[in-house]
Amino acid sequence: AQASTTPGDGVSSAPEVPVVTVAVDAMGGDHGVAATVGGAALLSTEDTDIRILLVGDVAQMSAFLDTVRYDASRVQLVPADGFVAMHEKP
Repeated sequence: AQASTTPGDGVSSAPEVPVVTVAVDAMGGDHGVAATVGGAALLSTEDTDIRILLVGDVAQMSAFLDTVRYDASRVQLVPADGFVAMHEKP
């Protein structure tokens, strides 16, 4: 006989933990990508129920990610066509 895992058959499983997705403006910050992308990279290695979308200049974000440890399965780079620099008025 084949084992069944349908509800109510006495087989219990752990409840699913929802994955939280957070979008981060990687270019927005007083310390640039070092702070935003660095923080996201660190978080990706510590928390198993979070996915991070880093929005900004893909070349800058990729260059920084090449220098740090991170979980690539939980970090996605999203290109932005442009951004407002610190000295510019929004």
